[in-house]
Amino acid sequence: MSSQAEESVFVNYKDVTKYLRFNLPCKTGKLQRERMSYFTGADAIDTLMESKWAKKPHSKGLFFDSRYSALDFCTLLLKERLIVRCEMIKLDADGKPEAKQKDTIKNKKKDLSASPKSEETTKRKKVFRKYKFEVHGKQNFSDLDDSIYAWRYNPTSSTQFLMGFALVIGFIAFNLAPIWPSWMRSGMGMTAWLLCAVIGFLLLLIVVRIILYYTLYAVSCGKWNFWLLPNLHQDCGILESFIPFYSFESKELEQKYLGQVELLEKANTRLNEELAPVLAKYEDCENKCKKLERDIQQREDDAHIFACVNDKLPNLIKAEKKYLQLQADNEILMGRCRDFEMIRERAIDFEGKYNRSESRLRELSSVITENSQLKQALQKWEKFDSAAITHMGFGSPDTLIRKYCDMQQQLVLLTEKSGDLQTTLTISESRLASVSRELCEVKSELAIEKANCNIKNEQCQKLERKLVYIKMDRDSYPKLIKSYDKASFSHSSEDELLKVRVERSEQNLARAEERIKELEGELENIHNASNSNIMELTIANSQLSSLMIELESKTTSIARLQSKMEWLEQQNKIYQQENNNLELQLTSKTQELKNISSLETKNIEEEAPRQIWVHFKRNNLSNAREEKMKELLKLRTENEELRLAIENGEYSLEDMVHKKEVNQLKDRLKYADVMENRLKESFSKRITEFREVCSMLTGYRIDAQPGGKYKIRSVYAESADDYLEFVISQGNLSLLPTSYSDKIQSKVTLYLNQHSSLPCLLSDITMELYKKCTLFLDP
Repeated sequence: MSSQAEESVFVNYKDVTKYLRFNLPCKTGKLQRERMSYFTGADAIDTLMESKWAKKPHSKGLFFDSRYSALDFCTLLLKERLIVRCEMIKLDADGKPEAKQKDTIKNKKKDLSASPKSEETTKRKKVFRKYKFEVHGKQNFSDLDDSIYAWRYNPTSSTQFLMGFALVIGFIAFNLAPIWPSWMRSGMGMTAWLLCAVIGFLLLLIVVRIILYYTLYAVSCGKWNFWLLPNLHQDCGILESFIPFYSFESKELEQKYLGQVELLEKANTRLNEELAPVLAKYEDCENKCKKLERDIQQREDDAHIFACVNDKLPNLIKAEKKYLQLQADNEILMGRCRDFEMIRERAIDFEGKYNRSESRLRELSSVITENSQLKQALQKWEKFDSAAITHMGFGSPDTLIRKYCDMQQQLVLLTEKSGDLQTTLTISESRLASVSRELCEVKSELAIEKANCNIKNEQCQKLERKLVYIKMDRDSYPKLIKSYDKASFSHSSEDELLKVRVERSEQNLARAEERIKELEGELENIHNASNSNIMELTIANSQLSSLMIELESKTTSIARLQSKMEWLEQQNKIYQQENNNLELQLTSKTQELKNISSLETKNIEEEAPRQIWVHFKRNNLSNAREEKMKELLKLRTENEELRLAIENGEYSLEDMVHKKEVNQLKDRLKYADVMENRLKESFSKRITEFREVCSMLTGYRIDAQPGGKYKIRSVYAESADDYLEFVISQGNLSLLPTSYSDKIQSKVTLYLNQHSSLPCLLSDITMELYKKCTLFLDP
């Protein structure tokens, strides 16, 4: 790991990491073809808890008060990639991952049948297992014995430093040896001569072995191959290169060996053919043995289960007794609960009956009062005479019925006129909708025309630039021709070339002029088209303004109509109430009149011979008649006033609207409210989805705050305090000072102050945080 990474994070905790690196019990292995030292998570936490930082608080607030704090420190080391979690895989003799083998009864029997001598030999022999280390998929720290971690932090220890220093001094002494002292000088000379002799002997041996090989090869006609020291040039150790001393190979022996091999193969095939049925029988026997072993194992398991059950039988009997007792108690409690529910239902029924009886009592009391009032009224009406009624000018029931029919006809006329009003309103609404559609179409056409105008203006600008360039080229051609005319050339070949060039330039000029004319024509056409488009735009704008004025007038008229409809509804309700009251009065009076007339006829028929007329000055009947006459006069005056008001047009029939129209408008308003709520819900859902997608794509969560502030926090942030805050003012974002912005002040000055690029700053922060929270391994 680099020194910058160590100093950036572990300035405070470098002593602890060094202590852990040199005092933690580690083993060596290979990870990705590199030697490394590995340890377990439990050992690391034990060493930290035994250190001086766990006994008392140390400098800079570091104190391991529990295993959890030590585990947090180890996770910090893992995040900084000072350690890596590894997975240890066992390998077999062939170097492949070892499969887990199940212990069968057969293997147990073999182990039991083995002799004690073999056990002693196995104890003496040390079994060396091969292991393979790989990086674990989950990079987290745990204090288990199975979790293995490898060091990537390898600082230089004091012993390594001393060894390096000793090597440097030894090398200097070795270089000074031939000069001083004298006995060392003579010894070095002798060793040099000895080394020269050894090298010379080896060279001579190489020459001799080559000569020997070729002589024997020539004598045997290529049948013998004899080599002295055959491993001399092989890639092996010093001792292995001198072993064996010689090697001899002959083709005759090889042929004999091959013949023997063929014979052995034939014998092997025969043996295989003979062994095939035996092997089949052996497999059948093995299968039977396996079945028997399974049966034995099942029986052993059953016996074990039976023993366990026998041990737990007395507890089971006690548990059954308790269960029966609890079941009986439960049944008693359930019966009580049912009784309680029945009582509660009865209480609810009684309450309902009590409430109903109270309501009936109230209704009865009201009916009794109404009955008494009606009886009093009947008694009053019974006192009247038919002659008095006609004398007062009250009118017969037929006249009252006719008046009632006239009133109903007037109501029918009013409803017809309200229907006409409704039809006019629907027609105006349909016209308004069509006008709004036309307005939308005109707006869309206007936008398309504006876009076409912009495109054509851009094309005009491009063509004008091309024209300027072509004119410049055209002006440059005659200058070139003049320069060619002025110059004097000596050779005829050059004159011909110049003529050719002049002709070509003239042709180019003619083409350029034609192209200029074409472009000018196109420009004129484009200008004409743009002028026509501008005219169409002005016409469309005028139409739009007129349509807008019509729309405003229609909306105002609709608002007025709605207000009139509400007022008419109120008036209609008032009239209906008055009409109902009048109808009730009419019916009651007609019944009273009929009763009075029937009573009078009966009295006349019964008491015809006994009639005696007595007249008093203050007769009660005459007083009652006068009062009734006054009431009748009042009612007539009110009816006449209402009739005159309707005839004069104070309550115009055109302003009256039926109840159905009002209900339809209310339904529309409710539908509009429902649609608005649905739109709000869908808008909120879309906003939440949009925010989630933005956070997933950009890697930042943006939260709006009061005062035009926006809080931005990265997805890979280590803590909740790591956020940036911006303020928008006049379409520009400005960074507010926070604790996290003070940490990254260098990046703010580089990207915002110097380059004024906010996306670069945010991308740099995301990359830094991503590197901190992820582990990058070399392939």
